[in-house]
Amino acid sequence: NFTAIGGVNFTNIARFNWSSGWGTLGNGVNNTVSAIAATNGTACVGGRFTTAGGMTANRIAFWNGSTWSALGTGAIGTSASASVNSIALRGSEVYIGGTITNAGGVTIAGIAKWNGSSWSGLGSGVIMSPGSPNVYALAFVGDDLYVGGQFIFAGDKPSMFIARWNDQLNFYPPPNLHLTRPSWLTNGQFQCRVDGTSGERYTIQASTNLVDWASLLTNSAVRYDFTDRTASNFPARVYRAVLGP
Repeated sequence: NFTAIGGVNFTNIARFNWSSGWGTLGNGVNNTVSAIAATNGTACVGGRFTTAGGMTANRIAFWNGSTWSALGTGAIGTSASASVNSIALRGSEVYIGGTITNAGGVTIAGIAKWNGSSWSGLGSGVIMSPGSPNVYALAFVGDDLYVGGQFIFAGDKPSMFIARWNDQLNFYPPPNLHLTRPSWLTNGQFQCRVDGTSGERYTIQASTNLVDWASLLTNSAVRYDFTDRTASNFPARVYRAVLGP
């Protein structure tokens, strides 16, 4: 948040070259810069600003080495002081975190992703209660994005101030096949209860040799009483539940 360096006018952002010294990034941005992620002469910049180089760029902008551009309609929060406080780059993707609640018209909670053309949230984001979440730090290690800040939940899981996101993995616990209510019904039919995970699809499978598995039913109910109406056709059968697509 500055207007000059060494007597030379800058507007909240500047660059330094060991050969030529300080230089401008166009006309700069119109408010505080809180995060910079730079690579190969380009930079993504985040903060509280609403313009970059005189053009509208809500709290996030891209500098290509000569001009500014916006990333869609950028990000906003519940107040004018909302800010992008952290940025991480992965290929053409830009991940941002801060006190933001909306990115490109999409409701988010503290963290969002730009895929080169549109914004999306990372699951249900992060939660701070009481108060509002704030993401201060983002860092990639392989496909893992580590997130640090002021929050106590990430998604629906307790995560005190630090969390991990990986869009290649499913961190939800698998559904459990509980035989807590096994019973034989009429005509040799077998029934059991399945406890699943809210929002997840699971498939009930059966096998007679633990090698070949036949899918019997796909469901998403948190608790489901399953009946195998063909059980009498087999001398013995083993059941399991697995996460579906």
